[in-house]
Amino acid sequence: MNRLWERRNRALGKGAEYFYDTPIEIVRGEGAYLFDAAGRRYVDLYNNVPCVGHGNSAVANAMAKQQGILNVHNRYLHGGIVDFAERLVGLHHDGIESVVFSCSGTEANEVALSMARSATGKRGIVCTDAAYHGSAGLVATLTSIGSTHTPNADVCGFPYPDLYRHA
Repeated sequence: MNRLWERRNRALGKGAEYFYDTPIEIVRGEGAYLFDAAGRRYVDLYNNVPCVGHGNSAVANAMAKQQGILNVHNRYLHGGIVDFAERLVGLHHDGIESVVFSCSGTEANEVALSMARSATGKRGIVCTDAAYHGSAGLVATLTSIGSTHTPNADVCGFPYPDLYRHA
């Protein structure tokens, strides 16, 4: 494990920090679970994976099928993108008229904040100080609340209520 940790730090360097002091080497995932090299099971509540699970054969097969046809982002016109957007809008109330696709959570958060600022004309943001919001641009300032990064006057972080570890 230490050799893998050292290799990872050399390869990724500063700016690719983990959120924990002792690394866990994850070797596989199944459904909502991750497994480490010793076979211990963890519930994965992080990032976008819990939405579809690890090793979801329906998702993997759909991705492989699409990769075999075309692998582009939504900046190119493609019927599959339009079909998906129409299906997605149809699942919600009539006030939702369009979809903005993104390639990552960071990008989705950046777009959402830009849209909120455009709609309200305001700049202030309130967020928890114990969450990961993204690694680029504006959302990186949200993630860095309470850390050594330069504070942002437009961002107000509040302590995440941690009922497991009392202060």
